Amino acid sequence: MININFEYQELFTLQILHEYYKEEKVSDFIILPSMESLSISKSFGLIIKQIHNKLFILTERDKKELLHTSLFSSLTFSFFLYTSNNHFHNFTDLPITASDDEILYLNNRKIKNRDAHSNAIHCGEYVSEKNYKSIKSITAFPIETSSKKLIALIEIGIFDLINNSTKDYFIKFAARKTYWKYAFVSRHRKLENNLSIIVTDGIHTNFVRHENEILLNKQEASIFISDVPLPLAQINNQRLTLITKNKIGKTIEIIPTLPLPSIEMVKPESRMKEARVLSEVVVYL
Repeated sequence: MININFEYQELFTLQILHEYYKEEKVSDFIILPSMESLSISKSFGLIIKQIHNKLFILTERDKKELLHTSLFSSLTFSFFLYTSNNHFHNFTDLPITASDDEILYLNNRKIKNRDAHSNAIHCGEYVSEKNYKSIKSITAFPIETSSKKLIALIEIGIFDLINNSTKDYFIKFAARKTYWKYAFVSRHRKLENNLSIIVTDGIHTNFVRHENEILLNKQEASIFISDVPLPLAQINNQRLTLITKNKIGKTIEIIPTLPLPSIEMVKPESRMKEARVLSEVVVYL
């Protein structure tokens, strides 16, 4: 029996980070190479493998010399980033309504205003709306996947990789911050005027009472909105308590731990571009 042991080394890696997820490690993303990049990988004996939120492009040590040819150094690898989370734009700090005519475009070329020592392949600390590009200008061909949503095209030029002496790249998304809006509906009694929300753990903000609103189900609700936008997170450490005071001024807890906003209930306050983005929570008393 012949034992053949192939030793591989990293040509480059690409990591996806997102503030919304625990330790910023995304759990429902996938990076797929374009058809052309798959062909390149086969021609040069490369292995493309994703482990959790990180993509590895590996080469056999014995074939390393092939990577220094002028043909290889002129190549560009293209990848497509997908997510299986239908609410990606709700919890990501990007325009909340994605255009079907644009796609995020990220590459390892030198970008104006990017920190020269950063391995991020986007300008600034996070991916932003500046990274959108017309989908009509995209020439790479994605592998079809019906169960996932296409987010971005990523290009890694080998020439730029060699010149920059960088092989560990990352893409980082910021979590969206929203104004948390609570609507309290009383089933059996008139809404009390002395309700208030206090923060008992995790965040430093105040909840301001607004005029009562009539919800779509025709019920009247007492409205409270945070005075500053708060970040959405997969695992929240915040604890909010709904209280009231009796006739002698004693504090009474009505709900010791309020439910926290869900990424399903995120929407702009109006159609204006600069409108506040709200996370709505309806609570029945």
